Amino acid sequence: MLFGRGAQVDVGGLVASTLGIKDTDFLSGRYVFTNGGGAGSVVNAGTITALSGYAALIGPQVTNTGLITARMGTVAMAAGDKVSLDMVGDGLISVRIDQAALNAAAINKGTISADGCNVLMTARSANALLDTVVNNEGVIRANTLTERGGSIYLDGGSTGVTGVSGTLEAMGLASGQKGGVVSVHGDKVGLFGNTSINVSGDSGGGTVLIGGDFQGPNSAVRNASRTYVGTDVTIKADAISKGDGGKVVVWADRDTRYFGSISARGGSQSGDGGNLEVSGKQSLLFEGFADTRAPKGKTGSLLLDPDDITITDQASGAAAQDAGFAGTRQRASSCQMISAAKTKNP
Repeated sequence: MLFGRGAQVDVGGLVASTLGIKDTDFLSGRYVFTNGGGAGSVVNAGTITALSGYAALIGPQVTNTGLITARMGTVAMAAGDKVSLDMVGDGLISVRIDQAALNAAAINKGTISADGCNVLMTARSANALLDTVVNNEGVIRANTLTERGGSIYLDGGSTGVTGVSGTLEAMGLASGQKGGVVSVHGDKVGLFGNTSINVSGDSGGGTVLIGGDFQGPNSAVRNASRTYVGTDVTIKADAISKGDGGKVVVWADRDTRYFGSISARGGSQSGDGGNLEVSGKQSLLFEGFADTRAPKGKTGSLLLDPDDITITDQASGAAAQDAGFAGTRQRASSCQMISAAKTKNP
C-alpha cells in the first residue's frame, strides 16, 4: 500500500493496513488485523491529515517519508503479523502487537506531528534479534496544546533494536505549559548522530525514559539490556520560566554507554533543578555531560548506579575519551552527584 509523493488524505480517522480483518470483527467494532499470507508493506510518502482524529499505519513493515498530522489526535505505526487496535475516544487509540512478523520494521524518515496527544511507533520481529525494528531518522512532535500534554512512545519489543538519529519533541513553550513525555524502549536502544530529544516546558520540564525507568523495577516500562547514547546527542527537560526541571532516565539491565548531554534545569525565575539518572545495572561508561542547575532554586541530582563504580582521573582510552572525562568533571560540579555501588535500597 503506497501513498505516493503529492498524495493528500484529509480525514477524521484513517487505518491503512495490508493485514486482513474478519467481517464479524469489523462489524462488532473489534479491530484485530492479521496476516493471512503475503501481506506487504505500508508506505506514506504523501500528506496525511486527521485533525482531532487518528492515523494508523499497520503491516509487517510500515514506513513514513512524508507528513502525517493528527493535531489533538494519535499517530500510530505498528509492524507485526497480528495487531489489535482499540478506539479510546477523543482522537485516542492504542495498539498492541499480538504476533511478530518476519523482518518487521517501523521506520520514520519524514515528519509526524500529533500536538496535544500521542505518537506510537512499535514493532515485533520474529527473526531479527539484532536488527533495528523501530527507527526514527526524521522528526516526531507531540507538543503541549493548552493544558493537554503530548507523548511519544517508541518500542522495539523484547528482542528488537530501537534506533533514533532524528528529533523527538514534546515541549510546552506557551505560558504555564509543562513538557510532555518521550519513551524509547527495546531490547537494545541506541541514540545516534545529532539526535535531539526535548521535553522542556515554560512551567516545568517533562519526562524522558531511555531504556527503562528509575532504577529499573517499573514493570510497566520495558527495560533494555543495552543502551547507547552518542557524543552529539542532546536531551533537554528544562523548566524555561518557572518550575522545576524534569526527569531523565538512561537505563540498561546490562550495559550503558553514555557520551551525550542532558539538561534538566530549573526555571529562570523560580524552581529547582530536575532529577537525572544514567545507569547500567552491570556496567556503566559515563563520559558525557549533565546539567541540573537552577538560577533561582536548588541544584538537582545526577544518579550513576552500576553494579560497581570506579572514579578516576585517568583516561580510559583515546584523547577523545580524555576530553569527554574532562567535560564530565566540569559539568558534575553543577549537579548534586550521587553514585551507588551494589545498591540494594535506592
